[in-house]
Order: sequence, then C-alpha cells, then structure tokens
Amino acid sequence: MINLGIQVLILLYSFLSGIVFGISFDVYRILVGNSKKNFFNFIKCSIFWIIIGIIVFCFLLYTQYAILSFYTYFYIFLGVVFYLKFISKNIFLKVKILINGILTVFRIIFKNMCYTFLRIFNKKINKSL
Repeated sequence: MINLGIQVLILLYSFLSGIVFGISFDVYRILVGNSKKNFFNFIKCSIFWIIIGIIVFCFLLYTQYAILSFYTYFYIFLGVVFYLKFISKNIFLKVKILINGILTVFRIIFKNMCYTFLRIFNKKINKSL
C-alpha cells in the first residue's frame, strides 16, 4: 500500500505533466501556425504528439515509478484544462515572442554568415581569374 504523502505527490506530478502537455501544445500551435491540412502535416502532427507522449510518460515514469491509474490520467486531464483555461493566453504570447526572437536571431546570423562566405568566395574566384 502506498502512503498518503506519495499519493499526493503522484497526483501533483500528474497535474504538472498535464501543464507540460498544455505548454507543448502551445509551442506546437506557434511552430505550425495556420498551415494547410495535408498528408505531411498529418505526419508532422502525429510525430509531434508521439514525442510529447513519450516525454510525458518518461516524466511520469521518473516521478511516479510507473504508477498509472485512473486518477493519474484524470489529473493529467485536469492539468491540461487548467493550463488552457487560466495560463495559456499569457504563456502563449510570451512563448510566441520568445520563439520569434530566437528565429530572428538565427536568421540574422545565417544571413551574415552567408554574406561573409559569399564575399570570401567571390574574392577567391576574382583572384583566380
């Protein structure tokens, strides 16, 4: 029999894994956006949810010792609903700004590197002619 303290921790970790699930859903919505529905989008969506399912399962395995009962799934569901109802709007905007900022930095770095390599490459070609 599992004592009360461990049972409370199991429910808390289940609730937290539901919140992690909700955050990953927001990240997915930001990355995919409003793309057209086609076969490749279905494949991307399926792969994403399989990966998220594995991550949540590993989190639960690490924190709960693989005790998966009805209450575990119920509290995961409650965590997702809580996140989507009360936290999602704030986190969605902040994560969207963060991801757009990171993508902008990578785009600027990539363009500068390409420009530098093209300048060096063009100088070497002009010297050889």
